[in-house]
Amino acid sequence: MVNASELPFRLLCRKYGALASYTPMINAVEYATDAEYRADPTCPFTSLNSNSNSSSGGNSNSSSGGNSDSNSNSNKGQSQDYSDYPLVPHFASNTPSSFVSAIKAIPPIYHDNIIYVDLNLGCPQRSAYLGHFGSYLLSPPPSPDRSLVTSIVRAAANDSEIRFPISCKVRLLDSVEESVELVNDLFDAGASLVAVHGRFRATWERDGKGARDGPANMDWIGRICKECCGSERASGQRQRLLVANGNVITYDDVVKNLEETGCEGVMSAEGILDNPALFFPALEVTVKKWRKLRKKVDKTKASNNNSSNNNNNNNSSNNNNNNNNNNNNNNNNKLPKYEKKLAKFDKMYKPLFGDFESLDNRMAALKISARCKISLAREYLSLVKSVAPLTLIRTVTFHVRRIMKDLLVKYQLLDDVVGAGDVGRVEEIIRKVVDYEKDPRKFVFDSKKDRMKKEWEERRKEEEGKRERYEQRMRRKAKREKLPDPDHYLLIGSDVPTRETIEALRTIDDEKTRQAIWREANHGQHCIKFHLNMGEEGGKGKGKGKGCERGKGCAFLHAEAGVFGQQNNNGSDAIVEDDEIAG
Repeated sequence: MVNASELPFRLLCRKYGALASYTPMINAVEYATDAEYRADPTCPFTSLNSNSNSSSGGNSNSSSGGNSDSNSNSNKGQSQDYSDYPLVPHFASNTPSSFVSAIKAIPPIYHDNIIYVDLNLGCPQRSAYLGHFGSYLLSPPPSPDRSLVTSIVRAAANDSEIRFPISCKVRLLDSVEESVELVNDLFDAGASLVAVHGRFRATWERDGKGARDGPANMDWIGRICKECCGSERASGQRQRLLVANGNVITYDDVVKNLEETGCEGVMSAEGILDNPALFFPALEVTVKKWRKLRKKVDKTKASNNNSSNNNNNNNSSNNNNNNNNNNNNNNNNKLPKYEKKLAKFDKMYKPLFGDFESLDNRMAALKISARCKISLAREYLSLVKSVAPLTLIRTVTFHVRRIMKDLLVKYQLLDDVVGAGDVGRVEEIIRKVVDYEKDPRKFVFDSKKDRMKKEWEERRKEEEGKRERYEQRMRRKAKREKLPDPDHYLLIGSDVPTRETIEALRTIDDEKTRQAIWREANHGQHCIKFHLNMGEEGGKGKGKGKGCERGKGCAFLHAEAGVFGQQNNNGSDAIVEDDEIAG
C-alpha cells in the first residue's frame, strides 16, 4: 500500500495476528542509486535506526553490518525495533538491473527480517501507467512486457549474491487462461510466491474490467491455484505458494477465502486499514501452536537426557538399552526440526509476549484491545512516536481516520483529524472522542458544521470529476477522428518531468516562460504547481512540500518527478500520486 504500510502500522498489524507485512512500494532505481533516498527517514527501511540503542525488545546483535549511508545521522530521532519480522520489501521496477541492484542495496542489518523480496505487478495508479510499472507490465504475449517481467524475476532469482526468495503481486488478466499462463510464467522464471489480487489489471480509463470497485473474483483465484499448484500438491510438494487477495473485511472472510481458493495464505489491504486487528483470531491459534511447540522441544530434550542416563546405568538390560537407543535416535532426529521452527516463533512473538509465564495475561489484554478502535488508534500513535517519529503526518491522519472512522463521523471530528498538523493534535481529538463516549451529553451536534461539510462534499465531487470528464472528451475526440489509439490525446503532454527539469524551472520567474517550456517538454497534462511546490519543505520533491492545494480536485496529473524508468519516453519516474495514499 502506497504510504500506508509504514513501520508503525506493520508492527501494529503483526501484534494482532498478521503473519507477514509488506513495506510500502519502493522505487527500485532510486533506492539502488540514491544514498540520500535510502537515508531519508520516511524511506520504508530507515525507520529502524541502527545508531539508536533504545530497543523495544529486539535482538541487539542485529545492529551490525549495515551500509553506512543507510545508517547515517539523517535518521536521528528514529528508534530501533527489530520485531519488524517477517518482512517483505516491495519494489516497483521495470528493468532486471534496477530490481537486482535495489535488492543488493538493502543493508545487511535488515536481512534476517526479510522472508521474500516482492516485485510490484499490481499497482493500478495512473502514475504506474506513465512510468510503465505495476499492473501495466502485465500485458499478455505477444506484448514484450511478458518477457520483460519474467526476465526481471529470473535475474533476481538466479543471482548468487541474493539470498532472498522472490515473490510477485499481480492482478487478473482478461481471461482465466491468460491469468494461469501469467502465474505459471512467473513461477517458471523463479518466483517462489505469487499473490493474486482478484480484480483485473488496470487500464488508463479505470472502467470496465480494470475498475477498482466491485467484489474480487475469488473463483478465478481458485482456478489459478488448481491449475498452477494442483499437480505439485498431489505429489506432496509445495514449492509454488499462492496467496489470495481481495474481499477481506472480517476474519470470516479470511477463512472463507482460504477454503474457496485453496491458497496457502490470504492477504488484506483495505480491510486491515479499517481494522488492524483483523487477523487476531489467527494469532490465538498461532500462539497455541507456539506454546505446544515449546513444550514439545522441552519434552524431547528431557527425553534425550533420560535416555542418556539410562544408557549409563549398568543395571539396565540389553533389551532396554536397545529400546532406549532407538527412542533416543528418533528424538534426536526430530529435535533440530522442532528447534528451527521454534526459533521462528520466538523471533516473531518473544518481543511481544516475553516469557511464557505472562502469555495468558498478555493474550487476554490483547483480546480486549483488539475489539476497541480507540485502543488500536492510540497504539498506532504510540508506535509512531517510539519507532518512527518522522512519519509523514498525512500518513498518520490517514490511518487514524480509517481506524476510527465511525466514531469520528459520529462526533463530527473526521475533518478535524484530516486537518491535524501533528501527532499531538490527533491525540487531543482522540481524547475528545473518549470524553464523548464516557458522557454522550457533552457532545452537541453542530448543524452549521454539518451543512458546511455537505456543501464541501458536493464541491469536492464536482472538482474531482473534472479530470474524468476531460479524459472522456479526449477519447470521444479520438474516436470521432478514427484514431487507432483511443488514448492518443491523453498521451500528448503525459511525459513525467524529471527533477532536473523542475529545478531548472524554479530558477525562472516569468510564468509564461515556464508554461511554454512545460508544454514544449510534453508535460502539459501534469500540474506544474504540484511539481514546483513539492520540494518547499525538504528538497528533491519527496512529497514534503505543499504541492497543489486542489488535490483530487485538480484536473491535471499529480505524479511525482524522479528518475524511474528506461521504459518511459523521457527516462523519468512516476511513483507516487498525490491524491492516492493507498492502492
